[in-house]
Amino acid sequence: MKRTLIQKSMMRSGTTVLRLILNKLFNEYRCFKDWDYRYDITPGKGAHSWEKISNKDSYLITTWRDPRDVVISFIRLYEDDFNNRNEPLISVESRIKFISRQWIIPTYWDIIQCENENENKIVLKYENWHEDFDYLFNILEKSFNGKINNEIRDLIKKEYSKESIKSIQSKYKDFHSWEDGTHIHGNHVGNGLSTWESVWTPSQVELANTELKHILNHWNNL
Repeated sequence: MKRTLIQKSMMRSGTTVLRLILNKLFNEYRCFKDWDYRYDITPGKGAHSWEKISNKDSYLITTWRDPRDVVISFIRLYEDDFNNRNEPLISVESRIKFISRQWIIPTYWDIIQCENENENKIVLKYENWHEDFDYLFNILEKSFNGKINNEIRDLIKKEYSKESIKSIQSKYKDFHSWEDGTHIHGNHVGNGLSTWESVWTPSQVELANTELKHILNHWNNL
């Protein structure tokens, strides 16, 4: 009987790229013969929300990113939307609060609940794997008793490199449009690097640290 790997992720933490890689490894290349992979992209449900997962037949994988960089990523994606809103979301401070309270913190509690309810899990730190797919491949091999050969590793590294993702996303004008199948949005991927220290003032950093303290603690402890 096959078991199922289920993905849950903090938003803007490599969710789409991780989904594409896992689908290739588990469902297409069948590197792990006793396992299938499932991911739900239904808006409002899917990978960023809680669901009851059977410990007997399932395994959970989650990925987290420095939440301050998650905020920066959201600001980059939705800058035009924020500028066109009637609400006072022009200042960086207002955007930090809005993004933290409306999007990041609710998702955090959902994903934490999934982690707390499941003993069988892999908890990833985005910063460890987004530029080092071999790090991810090695963890998967160890956890699921399979082999990802060098040919498959090289194919995935090429297909889902940042350069390849940016080539796909360049076809779409903004994050509100995307490619069917991959679900890669326009302007989806930046450079993936940490930038909050270089773009925020000390008071803005202090505000973000306060708003996101629970998530920062979780991320720091990974």
